Amino acid sequence: MDMNIHTLKQLKEANKDQVHEFSFNRKDKDVGDVETAELCEEISKCSKLHTLTLNLSSNNLYGDGGKSIGSLLAKCDSLKILDLELSKNSLEVDGVAGLIDGLSRSNSLEVLMLNVAENMLKDEDFESIGQKIAYFRNLKGLALVLTENKMENNGLKKLVDGIAQCHQLTLLDLHLHHYPLSSLGGFVIGEALQSLHSLQSLSLHLENNNLKDEGITKLSIGISKLSALKKLTLDLKQNNIHDDGILALIQAISNLTNLEILKVNVKQNGLHQKSVTALSQLSKLGHLQILSFNFGDIDTNMKDEELIKQELSKLAFVKQLNINHTDDEIQYF
Repeated sequence: MDMNIHTLKQLKEANKDQVHEFSFNRKDKDVGDVETAELCEEISKCSKLHTLTLNLSSNNLYGDGGKSIGSLLAKCDSLKILDLELSKNSLEVDGVAGLIDGLSRSNSLEVLMLNVAENMLKDEDFESIGQKIAYFRNLKGLALVLTENKMENNGLKKLVDGIAQCHQLTLLDLHLHHYPLSSLGGFVIGEALQSLHSLQSLSLHLENNNLKDEGITKLSIGISKLSALKKLTLDLKQNNIHDDGILALIQAISNLTNLEILKVNVKQNGLHQKSVTALSQLSKLGHLQILSFNFGDIDTNMKDEELIKQELSKLAFVKQLNINHTDDEIQYF
């Protein structure tokens, strides 16, 4: 049962054998390492807990707090789904790597959602974090929000190299936008994806990373290898991409014959009409049910619009179709 618990006192008094699902929100409550350890100690006594949502964002967590969360929650023998909101704290590498190291020792954990945005991680820290993530041999779902730390291409490579060792993953959701990457960033992500053959759902939030055509092309090669993929979400806004990069991406996606849901945002790049008409290549994806492709505002003339209408008519079989390439709404069919 989902217990109605809002304070540490209530948790201490609860019948812990009856706690199966538990959500605890201590956002912006001046929580520090000591209270965090005490809270997680009580949670670890919930022997039948299988789903936990813990919001400790905007507090005063440092290294010891992160390590306490990992080591203590790993004692929950039935815990399968863990959602940790730890953004806007003061966590450095010892706290985040210690957290992940502790959780990797859990024999039951299947899905981890971890938000450590706006902490104090540096580029070199992601080597240790990636190494710890590699210990999750049985993890099926991983969502990481890492924005507004300090990451460059080297740190990104170390991180995704670790993720690439999690061969059982069926779901991967990475939020890595607004980092000073380059085309190399697309290469290292694409290379790592080729090891994740079981992925069925992939979300990459890579807005404003300067990936360029070369990076998108390399990323596309990795995506094309994910033959089991059913859902793909890509946020590639503001990446200095041109038509060649988008054409390579669409070609890669057209090989994903099991794809059912596709959502792509490529606004504010240097694109033209041929990027839009290239979407007709997706007509061979017979399982596709939802297609959303946002190109932003692309300059077209009347001839371009006629060609776009003609090519996109090949996608009329898609149940939910939303293709935007102009500020004006246009109904194609």
